[in-house]
Amino acid sequence: MFFIQVAAGMFLNQLLKPYMDDTQAPFEERALVYKYFGTFTATMLTMFEITFANWVPTCRMLVNNVGESYGLFFIFYRCMFCFAVVKVIAAVFISETNRVVSIDDELALVKSHRHQQDCARKLKAMFRVLDESGDGKVSWPEFQHLLDADVTKSWAAAMEIDTDEIETLFKFLDNGDGEVSLDEFMNGIPKMRGPAKSSDVMHLVAFSNRMEQKMSSLQHTMINLCKSDQRLSCAKV
Repeated sequence: MFFIQVAAGMFLNQLLKPYMDDTQAPFEERALVYKYFGTFTATMLTMFEITFANWVPTCRMLVNNVGESYGLFFIFYRCMFCFAVVKVIAAVFISETNRVVSIDDELALVKSHRHQQDCARKLKAMFRVLDESGDGKVSWPEFQHLLDADVTKSWAAAMEIDTDEIETLFKFLDNGDGEVSLDEFMNGIPKMRGPAKSSDVMHLVAFSNRMEQKMSSLQHTMINLCKSDQRLSCAKV
C-alpha cells in the first residue's frame, strides 16, 4: 500500500510540476497546488488523505484550478485501489481473524457457555410469563397462552421451538402431574429446539428395529400357538 501511494503521488507530482512552474497561472492557485504536491512529504500526506480520509477537497482543487481531467485520476485511483485493494486486504484480515477465533478452543467454550446462559435467561423469562398464577408451575390452560400471546410466540420462534403441536409439547414436558415446573421446562425445552439431531434419528431407527424384531417374534409365537391348538383339536377328534 505504501509503494502504491508513493507511485501515485510521484505521478501526480510530475504531472503538476509544469503547472506549478507556469508563471502565467495565478500565484494563489499555484501556491495551493504546491501546498498539496510541492514536496515529497506534502505529496505523501496528501496521498494518505486521499486514500484513507477526505479526498474531495484535493480533487475539487485540482479540477477547478488545473484541469477537469484530474477528476479521472481520482475516479480510477479510488475505484481501483481504495475499493479493490484496501477492501480485499481488510477482507483477508477479517477472514483470518474469524478463522483463528473459530479454532480457539477456549473462545469456543466461552461462546458456548454464554449462549447457554442466554438461552436459560430467555427460558426463565418465558416461564414467568406463562406462569400467570405465580405458583412456580404452568398448567395446561396457562400453557395454551403460548399460542395466544404474540410475545410468547415470538420468543418461541426465536428459541427455535415449534408451537404447532402445543399439546404434544406440553405432554412431553409434563411428568404426569398435569403441570410443568421450572426444572421440567428448563430441561425439556432445549431438547425440543431446532431440527432432530443425527443421534436422535439413530435412536429412533434402533428403537424401530427392536420393535420390528419383537413384533416378528410375537407373530411367530402366535402362529406356533395356533398350530398347537389345531393339533390338539385334531387329536381330541
